[in-house]
Amino acid sequence: MLNDSYEKLQQKINELEIKILHHDITSRIETEHALNERIKELNGIFSLANLTNTTDNCDDIYNEFVHTIVPASMQFPEKTIALLTIQNKKYTNNNSFVVEKNKSILCADIIAFNEIIGELIVTYTDESPFIDIHEQKLIHEYGQMLSKRIERFKVQKELEKANSNLKKAQEIGNFGHWEYDLQNNFLCWSDQIFKIYELNPDIFIPTYQKVVNFFHPEDKDMVENAFKKSVDEKTDFFVEHRIITHSGNIKYITERAHIDYTSEGKPLKAIGSIADITDHKLKELELTKLSTAIKQSPVAIVITDLHGTIEYVNPSFTQITGYSLEEAIGNNPRFLKTDHYPESYYKNLWETISSGNIWTGEFYNKTKSGEYFWESAIISPIFHENKIVNYVGVKQNITEKKKYIEQIIQYSEQLQETNKTKDKFISILAHDLRNPFTSLLGFSELLLLELSENNTTNIMEYAQLIQQTAVNTFATLNDLLLWGKSQQNQITYDPKKVSIATIIHESIPSVLMLSDAKKIVLNIQMEHNYYVLADKEMIKTVIRNLLTNAVKFTHEAGTITIGLSEINDFIEVSITDTGIGMNETTMKNLFIIGNNTSTNGTNDEVGTGLGLLLCKDFIEKHQGTICVESKSGKGSSFRFTLKKA
Repeated sequence: MLNDSYEKLQQKINELEIKILHHDITSRIETEHALNERIKELNGIFSLANLTNTTDNCDDIYNEFVHTIVPASMQFPEKTIALLTIQNKKYTNNNSFVVEKNKSILCADIIAFNEIIGELIVTYTDESPFIDIHEQKLIHEYGQMLSKRIERFKVQKELEKANSNLKKAQEIGNFGHWEYDLQNNFLCWSDQIFKIYELNPDIFIPTYQKVVNFFHPEDKDMVENAFKKSVDEKTDFFVEHRIITHSGNIKYITERAHIDYTSEGKPLKAIGSIADITDHKLKELELTKLSTAIKQSPVAIVITDLHGTIEYVNPSFTQITGYSLEEAIGNNPRFLKTDHYPESYYKNLWETISSGNIWTGEFYNKTKSGEYFWESAIISPIFHENKIVNYVGVKQNITEKKKYIEQIIQYSEQLQETNKTKDKFISILAHDLRNPFTSLLGFSELLLLELSENNTTNIMEYAQLIQQTAVNTFATLNDLLLWGKSQQNQITYDPKKVSIATIIHESIPSVLMLSDAKKIVLNIQMEHNYYVLADKEMIKTVIRNLLTNAVKFTHEAGTITIGLSEINDFIEVSITDTGIGMNETTMKNLFIIGNNTSTNGTNDEVGTGLGLLLCKDFIEKHQGTICVESKSGKGSSFRFTLKKA
C-alpha cells in the first residue's frame, strides 16, 4: 500500500519535473527567439542609419532599404514585401505587389517638415505569418528614421547650395569672410580671402600678426588703431585700406566686422568680411582726376540732357558767364545767346549732334552783366550702349583772341597798303621822276651845245622847257613826300576855323601859269563865305591837286568852275571841268592805291597819280568825303566836304 503510494508520488514528481523542464526549455526558446528578433530589428535600424550616413544617393538608399534592410529585420524575410513611396516615386522588392483589402499590412507615413511626402507599407506574401507588435513598432520607427533622414538631407542640400552660392557670390563680388577668436588668437579665412591676398591656402596659415604684415606701410597704423578702437568702444569695425599681396601687387580693400563679447564684457570673437575694391577704387581715382581736371579746367564745360537742359557746368562756366551753378542748372544754354547768328545756325548745330556727330563752331553770347563775348565751342554726344544719353560742350572764351585776330587783319591790311605804297613809291622814283630828269639832261645838253656854237636862237625855248620840267618835277616830288608822310602818319593834322574862300583864293595862283598857257577860264562861284574846321595847308594841297588835274585834262579854251554849297553840317567844295572825262572803270580805281594810273593830259602833260590819293587821305583826316562824277568826253566834277566851323 505504502509502496503503491510511493510509486504514484514518484510518478507525479517525475511528471512534474518533466513539465518544469519542458517549460524551462520553451521559455528559453521563446526568449532566444525574441532576442534574435530584437537583434534583427536593431541590425535593421543600424543598417538604415549607417546607410543614410554613408551615401547621399536617395535612390540607392531607398532600394537598399526595401530589398535588404526591411526583409532582414522581419520574422520571415523570404515572405516579406516592402513598398516605399516618396513623392509619388515607388521603391519595392516585389513589382507585382498590389495592396489588397482585408490583407494584414504594416504602414508608416513619411513626414518631412510637417508634410506627408510618402508612405512605407510592409506585408507578407500570405496570411499565415503572424505580424506581431514588435514589427509594427519597427516599421513605425523606420518611417520616423526615413522622415528625419529626408529632412536632414534636404537641409544639408540647402546648406550646401547656400555655401556654394556664397562661394560663387564671393568669387563674383571678390569678397570673403573671416572669423577671429580674440581669446585664443585664432583666425579663419574663406577661400576668396586667400585669392585676394594671392596666397595658397594649403601653405599659408593666417594669423593676426601675419596678416598685419601685408598691410601697406602707410595704412598699417591706421587699420590697427581702427580695430582697437572698435574693440574698446564696442562698435562695428569698418576701414578702407591698401594691402601688398604675396605677389607684390597693391590692392584696395574694405573690411567690416562685428565683435561679440562675453557676459563680462570681454571681447570674444570678431566676424567680418573683406572686399577687394581695387578696380572700383582705381576707377574712382580716375574719375576724381577727371573731375578735378574738369573743375580746374580754364575752359567752360557744359553737360546737358537730350533736350538741352543743363545738368552740369564747371566753375569756368560761372566765371565766364557770371551765372551761378544754381542759375545755370535746369536752364537751357540759349539764355546766353544773342541775335548775332540766325536760327538756321543753331538748327544745324542740333541736327549735327542729334545725329551722333561732333559740332564745332563759335558763339557770340552775352554775360549776366550784359557784356558780349566770343567763345569757340566743340559739342559732342555722349553715348551709352550705343545710345545718346547726354551732350557735352567744351567752350573757350576767345574774345581777346578775336581782338588779336582783328588787329592782325588790320595790320595785314596796313602792311598790304604799305607794300602798295612802297611799290607806288618805287614806280614813281623809277619812272615819273626819272623821265623829267632825262628831259632836263637832254635840254641842258642842247642848251650847252647852242651856247658853244654861239647860236642863241633856241636858247630861250630850251630854258623855258627846263624851267617847266623843273617846276613839274618839284611839284611831283613835293606830292610824293607829302603822300609818303601821310601814309606813315607823319603829317601833323591841326584843324582850325578858317574861311574856305580864303583857302581857295590862296590856292589858285599855283595853277594860273598852267591854265593861262592853255587859255582855260577859271570860274569862281562863291555866293557866301563859309567857315570850316580844317588844316589850311592840307586843304590848299587838295585844291591845288584837283585844279592841276582839271587843267591837265581840259582842252585849250576850256572852263573850270569852282563852287561852294552847304549840305547840313558840311560845306561842299566842287571843281568841275569841261575836259575829256572818264569811264566807269577809271573812276572806280581813282582812289585805290595800286589800281590808279597816271594818264597824260590834253597837251601830253605827265603826272604820277599820287595827287588824288593824297587828296583822299587829307579829306578823310578831316572826316569828310571825296567823290567824282564824270562821263567820257563830257568833263569831270570832283567834290569834297568839310565840317562847318
